[in-house]
Amino acid sequence: MKPRSGEMEALWSKRLEPTDIALDLTYRCNRSCGFCFLDCTDLKSSKRKELTAGEIKIFVDSMGAIKRQFFIAGGEPLLHRDFLEIISYIKKRSHRCLITTNGTLLDEKTCLALLKMKVDEIVISIHGDRDTHDRVVGSKGSFELLEKAAGFINASRHKTATLLTFWCTINGLNHKRLFNTYTALKKLGPDNLAFNHLDYITPADRTATAGIFSRDLSCPLLPRSSSAKTRVIDAKKLAAQISQIKAADSDGQGGVKFSPDLHARQLNAWYDRKAVLKKPGICRAQWDQLWLSPWGDVLTCVPLIHTLGSIRQRPWREIYNGAEFRAFRETLLKAGGLLPVCSRCGRESYYKGSS
Repeated sequence: MKPRSGEMEALWSKRLEPTDIALDLTYRCNRSCGFCFLDCTDLKSSKRKELTAGEIKIFVDSMGAIKRQFFIAGGEPLLHRDFLEIISYIKKRSHRCLITTNGTLLDEKTCLALLKMKVDEIVISIHGDRDTHDRVVGSKGSFELLEKAAGFINASRHKTATLLTFWCTINGLNHKRLFNTYTALKKLGPDNLAFNHLDYITPADRTATAGIFSRDLSCPLLPRSSSAKTRVIDAKKLAAQISQIKAADSDGQGGVKFSPDLHARQLNAWYDRKAVLKKPGICRAQWDQLWLSPWGDVLTCVPLIHTLGSIRQRPWREIYNGAEFRAFRETLLKAGGLLPVCSRCGRESYYKGSS
């Protein structure tokens, strides 16, 4: 369904100011998850110079009096040498701050520092029970490090304003043991437990989107197809595991969420690489979120990696409201609000509530 004309007019009615800031501090990582969406790009191998703490502080100051919500991620953001300094600066400016990390560098000292800063949410990527998680990330002993980090956080008297969330990406190694994962992770005491369906790009969706980019934006589409990641996922067995988890969390008090929350038929289509999916709605993130790469590029999003300009060359507001970004938004609306490669993007908040 294409956006209604009145809705389109509302999207252009004023100069845009993002409420959410996705700040990727680095694309370096000390683990090797086989489903990482960065693997369908060349971002990990880039040798470009990452933004310094000084550059990021200038960027944060440019937000002005408006309080934003910063999503700090990567890669593994704690690999940035000025990680704590950057987080402290964001919080001192009274912005909300959520950090997504693989947790391996969350020692007791770092956990205490983040809790004292009153970071709003620490999201730890953890993708299975002890043995499964270590296999997923390719490093024995990783689960134990996350177990210790969760213990440091939950035992601290300074955990007064910080939520602890576990983020589990459904994948080929854990989907048949997802209830075991649920049981193991609940024992570690998270406030929330988020199960996220695998994001990927099918060859057909990539071809269709590449055509749109060539025709409407006169530029190539950078991310590669990533549908091979789904080959070993049995949708029926996954559905049974999900039903078991939902039954165990039937009172809804366990903080368990599936994104997106799919019924059996939708689940089969999601993991069928040949199925054509068309989600309704508009990617609202292109109107209310600013995504910044580790070297200062303003991006539409990392899965798409469409670059609109660099804050090292132009002010971000000029880029965000500039001709290049406007052309992309117009292309998005022309396509119905979401591009073909968006069909298996599980970031519900981007399009939830759209018509």
